[in-house]
Amino acid sequence: VRSEQVEDNRNKGAAAPFFSRLLYHIQLGIYG
Repeated sequence: VRSEQVEDNRNKGAAAPFFSRLLYHIQLGIYG
């Protein structure tokens, strides 16, 4: 159970910068 939780946290940690970067580029496309 603990290892699954760590893996889930790792996936979220990897996804967060990806989504923020994606939103950043979308905003650049709209406003930039």
